[in-house]
Amino acid sequence: MKDLISLDMALDIPKVISAKISIDNFNNLLAKDLCEEYDTKTLKKEIVKKFQKYREVIYMMQWKDSLGSNYRVEESHSTKHYVTDKMTDLVANNIEKQKWLTKFYKRLESISFKLTNEEIKYLVGTFFKGQSEEVLSENMGICRNTLRKIKKSCLVKMWIEMEDL
Repeated sequence: MKDLISLDMALDIPKVISAKISIDNFNNLLAKDLCEEYDTKTLKKEIVKKFQKYREVIYMMQWKDSLGSNYRVEESHSTKHYVTDKMTDLVANNIEKQKWLTKFYKRLESISFKLTNEEIKYLVGTFFKGQSEEVLSENMGICRNTLRKIKKSCLVKMWIEMEDL
């Protein structure tokens, strides 16, 4: 249980990824041929699903933390055995979510070491800030065609790392 990440760490994922942007980043975009082997629209939809799960788990962790000591199981209208089973299921479900969140965090951290600076900006802007491609290209000072190359390479790299998550 020591290796599970905390809520604060999970909330800081964008900062951890953005911190990998450096002058000495020698990573390259993937080759166009390799990127064309994948349907990037499908990849993006699948990756978005993983980020939605991330947001749901974060929300549930924040919600449960906000309940604090006021959270208790009411035993009315149920047997003690039923309450114990419900609590066991609740705890097990929370641990599974936290394990998934830890895997997600570690995968994103690993991915960030393999991305170019521009790919990191795309990842953070798209999946954490919800920026459109037009806004991203303006913020990065590049044309949309260049952004599409960055997008394809980033999505393929992410999918390769996150497919089994």
